Amino acid sequence: MKAIIGSRALDILQNFPKGKIHSVFSKAFNAEFHGELLGFVNTREYLGPYTICIWDGKPVWRELEATRAICWDGGGFRVNGLEIMDFEHIDIYNFKPHIPVPENIKNVKQNIFLLGGFLKEANGRIAYDNLGIYSRLSCFVRDWGEFCRDKPVPTQFPPSARSLIGLGQGLTPSGDDFLSGFMLAVIYSYIYLESRSRADSTGEKDAPDPADKAVYPVVDISALVDGFLYFIRSNASKTHIISRQMLKAAALGEGPKALTDLLECIFSCGIEKKRLADAALRVFSIGSTSGTYMVWGIYTALSSIFENNCGGEPWKYHEK
Repeated sequence: MKAIIGSRALDILQNFPKGKIHSVFSKAFNAEFHGELLGFVNTREYLGPYTICIWDGKPVWRELEATRAICWDGGGFRVNGLEIMDFEHIDIYNFKPHIPVPENIKNVKQNIFLLGGFLKEANGRIAYDNLGIYSRLSCFVRDWGEFCRDKPVPTQFPPSARSLIGLGQGLTPSGDDFLSGFMLAVIYSYIYLESRSRADSTGEKDAPDPADKAVYPVVDISALVDGFLYFIRSNASKTHIISRQMLKAAALGEGPKALTDLLECIFSCGIEKKRLADAALRVFSIGSTSGTYMVWGIYTALSSIFENNCGGEPWKYHEK
């Protein structure tokens, strides 16, 4: 049996090896170690810093039961003292949000436009009217635009974001899915804009055209992360531990590999439309509607930052 273990998951296991099984599904399960929830999955699309991805082995979680003790022994896991996983090979997934070669802003805007088209096609999967989700999301979208009007480098949410935490049904509520995609997109936007600024200042090959040079907003990424984490801690009681862990990962610029791959496609140089479409499709396939709400969150953040489609003024790029 082989495994890829997320770096954050490994740190937790090494410091707190004893835990308990939290929830079991047909193709995955969650276990809680010292208040942190780790996911066990069998597909790399769900691989993340807080997950253990297992392959080349027979799934064992169908026979597991919640509340049972689980222990990490350095090379596998035991449940109630019985070995259930013994890894002959372990890789470490040490993810850091990054954009290897940033695309120019014109093409990024085109990618955002394409993403909006993909989202429009997928919206038929969302049954939000009966839950009042649409109206609350629309309120947040409007408030976000206003909130950013005079704050080109926001590090916190408008008050209406509180109504989204725990909103909806499913394993991860729709509002939480939306906010996860939104936070990831904002963090990737800052990383992208900072990388474009470096390219501009060093005269790299793909630097912005001289006629469109700009001073890009630069932010201390730790201030952004701290603002997101504070928001999650302040509203932790409104959702459950599975969703809180997803939100916390997004606030750190992390998430399922399918989601971070999509954002890298949007901001990276030389990505073909088909590859972007395939990346979006992999996110749409997450859960019954979770992936669609995540993409909606991504699109809301990016369209407000780069296209001003959320009601506020566009982010201002001042000429040098």
